[in-house]
Amino acid sequence: RKDTLVISFGVTSRGVTQGRGNGALVLTPTHLRWLQYTPHSSDVTIPLAGITEVTTKGSHLGKSYGKPLLYVGFTDGGKADSMAWFNTDVSGWIKSIEDARGQAKAVLP
Repeated sequence: RKDTLVISFGVTSRGVTQGRGNGALVLTPTHLRWLQYTPHSSDVTIPLAGITEVTTKGSHLGKSYGKPLLYVGFTDGGKADSMAWFNTDVSGWIKSIEDARGQAKAVLP
């Protein structure tokens, strides 16, 4: 699954000074990827196995959009982190990520 018209509200570990960013959200069989149009240094790859929470939030890092945001909690190197995005199908993305996580768990040894 992919959506190329997504707004990122930042990665929690990078702090509140991040601006919003436009880019693409891509779900593969093993990862959730954020590909920011510019700068590319803001790209993030989250292994599905590291995702701890998928839900909606009203705001993230003090920023809001007036509509629910897709919120993903995950671990990175053993440390808790999170990210949030606005897109036009937040509930569909939650279902797709949860479905992909279930399939990924079924394949793991």
